[in-house]
Order: sequence, then structure tokens, then C-alpha cells
Amino acid sequence: MELYTEQLYMRQLEAGDWGFFLALHTEPAAIQYVYDAPSETETREKFESRLPQWLRLPPLVVLNRLRSAERSCRWGNGTEACAR
Repeated sequence: MELYTEQLYMRQLEAGDWGFFLALHTEPAAIQYVYDAPSETETREKFESRLPQWLRLPPLVVLNRLRSAERSCRWGNGTEACAR
């Protein structure tokens, strides 16, 4: 899921965000009133627990916003079906 505003872009945490996550969770000015500095191992465990997990989800419908009348696809449970 992604959310865009004029000033912000919000998305799910990704594996490539580790460096930023570690810096944010160990920066003294950022954590001084919240908690004591955690170890890198504790921070890594917290980070990994927040990464999205691939689960079996209900089918997704994907529409091309520019050509929605031409083609749409549905994915779910290991299948793909596209219609023109």
C-alpha cells in the first residue's frame, strides 16, 4: 500500500530501509525521551518483525488506469486470469 500527498510519500517498510531504521532507532536525540538505546540485535529483530510477510491474500484486481477497458488481470491463490 502506498499513500501520496503533496508533501509526503508513505509506503510499507522494505528490506532496503534497514540503515534508516537503525539510525532512527539509535539516534540519541530521537530516542532520549522514549527508551534507552537498544542493541543492534534488538533493533534488527524489531525491524524484521515489521517487514511485510507474504501471505495468501484474497485475489487482487489490477486495472490499467489508462486502458482499463482494454485489459484487466486478477491474481490469487497461484492463478492469473486476464480479460481484454
